[in-house]
Amino acid sequence: MLQCEHSELISDLSWSKVGQSIVDAVGQLLNIDIAILHLDQLDYDVEQYFFYQKFCLEACPIDHDLLKLTVIPHSQFIFNDSLTINWREDIKNELQNDSSQACLQANIDSSLIIPLFSQANVAASLTIHRFQSGVSWQEQEITAAKMMASQASLMLSQMLTREQLLDLAQRETTINRITATIRSSLEPPVMFAAIAKELGSALQVDGCTLSLWTKNDQ
Repeated sequence: MLQCEHSELISDLSWSKVGQSIVDAVGQLLNIDIAILHLDQLDYDVEQYFFYQKFCLEACPIDHDLLKLTVIPHSQFIFNDSLTINWREDIKNELQNDSSQACLQANIDSSLIIPLFSQANVAASLTIHRFQSGVSWQEQEITAAKMMASQASLMLSQMLTREQLLDLAQRETTINRITATIRSSLEPPVMFAAIAKELGSALQVDGCTLSLWTKNDQ
């Protein structure tokens, strides 16, 4: 499912659609209760969390703010290709101290956490929760989840590449505008004012000042 939607989503260039598609596909294909995609390692201004919850007449959806607390920070599992946790049995484990209370409050019995890599760096994490008590994660389930996580990593890597290309294009455009301004006028005040304006616009700052020093300035 992720492969089928891959090209269409990337061409749409929407972080929100890509992120939501990943958790929806994982949740539906693996038939699990909750899937959470966490993008806190990205430097871009995008939504950090995406959620999937299986529809159930007997239970109300869990509040997203509570689900965010169930996600383990990347720094605590960065050296694992996957991590399985039984919250009721492993509650004394130091790794889970910050998330265990939230999981127990949400009635989550066990979790599977998989880091998503981009260029050998952790870019995000996929957290899968299960309500059913006493059911351990089977090897085939973990393998299937890892395969889907690998596809998700590819999608995120392509989105990151797209963002980098847009940054380069913006930088090139700014340089070209400054160069054109310099060539259009030999008057220093005009050139320097244009440079400060273009830099301020490109950096999206409130103000930009260009200070001119001579050899006699301290």
